Amino acid sequence: MASDKTVKTESVSWLETSLKLARVKYYSVEKSAIAATVVSLFFLSLMVYGVADYLVRFPAAVRIILSVSLIAGACFLTGRFKRKAIKNLDSLESVARLIELIQEKRGRSQKSLLLCAYQFGTNPSIPGSEALKNETIRLARRECVNPALVAIHEKKHVVHAMLSSACAAVLYAFVFIFCFRYTTIFFMRAVAFNAKYPSATQIVNVKWASKSPARQNYPIEVKASGRLPSSGKAMVTFEKEKMFNIALSPDEKDPSLYRTEIPTPLKSFRFEIALGDAESEVYSVQVRIPPFIDKGEIHISPPKYTAQKESDMDLKNIETPEGSEITFKIKPSREIARCLLLLADRTPVE
Repeated sequence: MASDKTVKTESVSWLETSLKLARVKYYSVEKSAIAATVVSLFFLSLMVYGVADYLVRFPAAVRIILSVSLIAGACFLTGRFKRKAIKNLDSLESVARLIELIQEKRGRSQKSLLLCAYQFGTNPSIPGSEALKNETIRLARRECVNPALVAIHEKKHVVHAMLSSACAAVLYAFVFIFCFRYTTIFFMRAVAFNAKYPSATQIVNVKWASKSPARQNYPIEVKASGRLPSSGKAMVTFEKEKMFNIALSPDEKDPSLYRTEIPTPLKSFRFEIALGDAESEVYSVQVRIPPFIDKGEIHISPPKYTAQKESDMDLKNIETPEGSEITFKIKPSREIARCLLLLADRTPVE
């Protein structure tokens, strides 16, 4: 009896250890397949994002949103794949049942011998002959395939992971070999650095002024090299207004020189140059707006001989008796150094 009990204990211990190893192997393979699939999809999506960024030149805010969205999407897919793909194998009994099912599908049916042996060995409350239980356990150890050697993971998950990983690896190998510089710049742009892609057209210099008088045309001159396009544009944005474009035209004598003018700006603005596939930085121009009369009033004191009363009125054309005293009260829009009153055929009055 002692010998039978020892054999039973050893067999049950072997069975539990094998089932635990099978479960660990299952979780390891499935999680690795999910991780490989998600990472491959992430990098493939990143490549599509990179191509789109190269073609469109997304602004920094859009790039940050897209990068965060890709990371959030990868986290979401990881959780979803785990819920959908990985079976719940909390109990060793469920592992034994899964192995029995897989072996049956493969034409190697064990006729529930492994499951029965585990149940007999771990649950003494099951009624029946002890001799029959011991024999079932010994038979399972002798005739059943070691559970730790049975592949219980989904083969299609592994295949999908291998295909997506191979595809991503081949594409990125090609990109890093032939487009390493562009790829490096894209990764910098994806984390919000203001890096610029190499361009066939190079903007050598932009001649501009940081301040401009109002009601005068604002000139812009651009010097370029490399591939010279037939025209370009200045993208202008006035304060609190939408952006609009003004054409850049090449000089007749020097085709590498482009000129344009912003007509009579009345308030400050920003502009940047787009020439071929090159774009300049953003330039800010402050327009010096001349002061104007915010509020004005005229006080008229007629001569005594007219017997008229003094009066006040807004600024406008007036007629007064000869010899009247006129006082101007003017409030300018901002502080001014001095003010001149220009009268026809007379010396200006300060």
